[in-house]
Amino acid sequence: MQSLSSRPLNELGCPTLHFLTAFLLTDTDLVGLGIWDSELRQGLTPTAWCRSHLHVAVQCNEHAARTVTDLLDLRYVDQILAVRSAGIDALSVAAADAVADPGHARGLLWALLTDPRDKAHALGTQLMTEVFVRGIRDYGSAPYNSPRPRTNS
Repeated sequence: MQSLSSRPLNELGCPTLHFLTAFLLTDTDLVGLGIWDSELRQGLTPTAWCRSHLHVAVQCNEHAARTVTDLLDLRYVDQILAVRSAGIDALSVAAADAVADPGHARGLLWALLTDPRDKAHALGTQLMTEVFVRGIRDYGSAPYNSPRPRTNS
């Protein structure tokens, strides 16, 4: 199958690759890709470690990159086709609307970040940044749970 994504996953850059594997792939996807390991490694949860391992695999192995790209292309084919046929102004409105609807943001993000048009890709980067910032803020506002006591140093 020829990939619908014009930008290969392994050429999107490390922050984008980490973001996409965290936001778009489920733990079930990781099992299906043969990347799942339930052991704690390097102090990371299994889901974080497996995504980190997948990041390395995608960067080093073109077949792994193509496999993940094809999985996401199939999952978001309707959004890819809609984005490829839309103008930049319409995509700008869609990206703004997706900020309020994270469920809609997933497919739109994949389609925008892999779009061959620089302006569409830039909209994807802006939307990714918005999702990133919101996620980090939510994480930062969660109660701090650590096995080690805090010190005032």
